[in-house]
Amino acid sequence: MKKLTFYLLGAIAFWLLMSWLLFPKFEQDTSMTSDAITSPAQLTNTFVPPPDSFSACIMFKDDTLRIREWIAYHYHVLSLRQIIIGVDGGIYPAELVTQYSDFIKITLWPRDVFAPEAEMYTSQRKKEMDAANKFFRRQTLFLRKCSLELRQQKRHWTVFIDPDEFLNFNKLTNQTLTKTNSVIPSIREEGSIYKFLNQESKKSGSYSNPCIAVPRLMFGNNVYGESVLPLDTLRFRSHAHLKDTRKNGLAKNMLDLSRISEYQLQRIKGIHQMIRKVCWSPFISFHESPLKINHYIGSKETFFHRHDARDADGRRDTYEKAANVSDGLDDSIVPWYEGFMETNGKAIVAKFLGGCF
Repeated sequence: MKKLTFYLLGAIAFWLLMSWLLFPKFEQDTSMTSDAITSPAQLTNTFVPPPDSFSACIMFKDDTLRIREWIAYHYHVLSLRQIIIGVDGGIYPAELVTQYSDFIKITLWPRDVFAPEAEMYTSQRKKEMDAANKFFRRQTLFLRKCSLELRQQKRHWTVFIDPDEFLNFNKLTNQTLTKTNSVIPSIREEGSIYKFLNQESKKSGSYSNPCIAVPRLMFGNNVYGESVLPLDTLRFRSHAHLKDTRKNGLAKNMLDLSRISEYQLQRIKGIHQMIRKVCWSPFISFHESPLKINHYIGSKETFFHRHDARDADGRRDTYEKAANVSDGLDDSIVPWYEGFMETNGKAIVAKFLGGCF
């Protein structure tokens, strides 16, 4: 019995010794494997946005050729000072967080933050969705979580558009000016759209609503003149017909989150009419809106740089149809760059647009 106990204790001691020797190696290997499969971390900077400024929720996937122009433009005309970016796979633009840390609060959410599998696939039917419907599901989850997060931070006006969409004044119809009885300022002016929106929201009418629908206008890839800078807003000026809903698509929304309840935000259904009982129809006419969204198809390089699950089979056909639109010319957005340069100077402009040139 004593001999058996001796052997048993010896075996235990040997096992403990080997475990002590091998465990550090096992722990290190596990850590390396974990790092290889873990998604990118959620990132943010410490900039504190002023209360009298705009916010944005945008989804991003390989939009590196567009995003800096988008940020610079809306920083200037919209007083955009806070952005939550949902990175839907592809390139993770971590450098944006530090590049704009002196000017804009930017937060990056990887896909598993805004669209975890447990929320994506709540039924067998949702597990069997095609790629396009999976994207729309992720988009809806992102819109809900982003708007709720910004509301919790006591943010007010927030825009929900893509990196190829630029909010602009609608100077294409004189009827718009007559209807609103307002003077539309120059896009060159710093904070022009934000000031205009604050002014209009105090009047009765559609802009007093906490949800504003803004029509979109598709711009082709015909380069107008000889733009020295490779910016979409300066190069591309030909657009689709105002009544061509198939090419222009449906309107998108801006929300005053301070006037919308958490209950309503938790039930956002999509990006074109986010809250049915608050937002007006997405089939809004250009004659009814003092604002519009310039939607740029861009160059071939820009367009095909980004993978889009919604149109995986017909990307080339989609591009050709949109790129050749030429039913009108609109250069009303062009002066923004000169205004941006005058207000901020070359050094800050270079910091904003570094990577565009």
